[in-house]
Amino acid sequence: MATPDPNRRDDQDRRVEDAFTIAGFQQLLQTPEDLAWLSEMIDSRRNAPKSDHRGIRWVVSRDRATGERRLMRDRRRLEDRRRRGAAMSALLSAGTLINSSLEFDQVIASAMEALSRVIRAEASSIILLDPVTDELVITEATGPKADAVRGLRFQKGHGIAGWVLDNDQSLIVHDVRGDARWFEGIDLSADFETRSIICAPLRARDRLLGIVELLNKEGGQRFDEWDLSLLQVFANQVGIAVDNARLHREALERRRIETELVLATRIQKGLLPETLPQPDGYELAGMSVACEEVAGDYYDAIPLGDGRLGLAIADVSGKGIPAALLMSSVRTALHAEARSGLPLPDILAEMNTLLYREGSGMFATCVYAVLDTRTRLLRAVNAGHNFPFLLRADGTCEKLPSTGVPLGLLPVGLMPFTDQEVLLGPGDALVLYTDGVPEAARTDGEQFGDDRLEQLVCDSQGLSADTLRQRIYDEVLSFIGEAHRSDDITVMVLKVL
Repeated sequence: MATPDPNRRDDQDRRVEDAFTIAGFQQLLQTPEDLAWLSEMIDSRRNAPKSDHRGIRWVVSRDRATGERRLMRDRRRLEDRRRRGAAMSALLSAGTLINSSLEFDQVIASAMEALSRVIRAEASSIILLDPVTDELVITEATGPKADAVRGLRFQKGHGIAGWVLDNDQSLIVHDVRGDARWFEGIDLSADFETRSIICAPLRARDRLLGIVELLNKEGGQRFDEWDLSLLQVFANQVGIAVDNARLHREALERRRIETELVLATRIQKGLLPETLPQPDGYELAGMSVACEEVAGDYYDAIPLGDGRLGLAIADVSGKGIPAALLMSSVRTALHAEARSGLPLPDILAEMNTLLYREGSGMFATCVYAVLDTRTRLLRAVNAGHNFPFLLRADGTCEKLPSTGVPLGLLPVGLMPFTDQEVLLGPGDALVLYTDGVPEAARTDGEQFGDDRLEQLVCDSQGLSADTLRQRIYDEVLSFIGEAHRSDDITVMVLKVL
C-alpha cells in the first residue's frame, strides 16, 4: 500500500483554502475602499500576522466554519465604528465652528450642513421661539428648500416641532404621515415632502430656546438612536451658541446706545445756552436735565435788538441722535428766522417748511415769544406745545393756549399759525416747560400731571426766576422718587421785577 504524500495533502488543502480566499475577496472587494476595510479588519484580529497575504489566509482559515458571515459581520462592525468616528469628528468640528464666532448666523448653516452629511439627512432646520410673539420661527435651514422655509413662522404648539418644545423631549418619527402631531403647513409652503424627522430641543441657562431638526434619511433609511444622540449633542452646542449670540447682540446694542447717548448729549449741550441774557428789569433762568436716553428738549433766549428778546422752548419727538439732530435743525431755523423781521406766525411757518421737507417723520412742539422789554408787551405763538403759565403778581395763574400744530407734522397752509399777545406787569412770571415735567411718573404709573404743576406755579408767587425754576425741578424729582425718568426735564422762567 502506497504511503500518502503529506505534501500532496497540504497542496490540496491550500488549493481549497485559496479558492475560499478568492471567493471572500469577490464578496468583500467591491469598491476601492473595501481593501482598506479588509486590511483594518485583519489588523483588528488578535494574533493575526501583519503580512497582508498571510493575514488574509489566516483569517480565512480561522473563519472556515462560519465562512462569509463572520467576515461580513466584522466588516459591518468596522464600518459602523468608522462611521461613528467620522460622526464624532464632524460633531467636534461643528462645535469648534459654532464657537469660533459670536456672529451666529455666519457659522450655524455650515455646522448644520456638516451634521446633515454625517447623519445623511436631506434637510435640516433650526427653529427658535420668538419671545415677543410667542411664535416659532425657522431661523436657519439647509437642504433643497432652505430659502423657501427660512423665516417662516407658525404657532408654538403646532406640529412635531411644537410638541418637542412643549414637552422638552427629543423625538424620532419614522413616518410623519402616520403621526397625529404632524403639521404639513411648512411642507405646503415650501413644496417639500417630509417623510421622517428627528428633533431635539435647544436650551441654555435652563431656558428653552427652540429646536433643531433633521428631515428624511437619505436612501430611504431610518433614523436611529445613534443619529438622535448625535443631534442631542449638537443641540446642546447650538443652544449655548444661540444664547451667547443673544448676549453678544445685547452687549453691542448697549454699547451702541451708550455711544449714541454720549454723542447726543454733546450735541444737546452744545445747542443749549451756557448763560441767558438778563435785561434790565427782568430775571431769566433756565435749565434742561437730560434723561438717560437723551430726548430733544431745547430752550433759548435770543437778543433781537431795539429792546426786544426772543424766548423759545421746544421738544423734539424721538430719542437719541435723531432727536438731537432734529433739535439742531430747530435751533438753526429759529436763529435764521428770528432776525428776519417777519411776524411770529410766518417765522414758525418757515420753520415748519424746513422740518417738513426733511421727511424724517419726526416733529417738534415749540413756543416762540418775543418780549419788548421797554413796553412789557409779549407776543407768543404756540406750535402744539404745553401751555405756558403766566403767574400774575396777585397770585392768579393764566395759561397761554396753543395756536398751531407741531412743526414738521403738516404741510404749510393746512393749519396756519396765529399769535397772541399779553401785557406783563411788575412781579409777573412766565413759566415755560416741556412735557417731561407733567409726564414724569412714579413707579406705579401716576404722573406729576398738569394740575399738580399749575398748583405748584400758583403757590410760587414772589419767588425769583431761578428759585421758581429750581423748585419745579425739585418737586418733580421728589414726586417720582426712585422711578426711572424717560424724558428730559426743561424749564425756563421769565420774571418781571
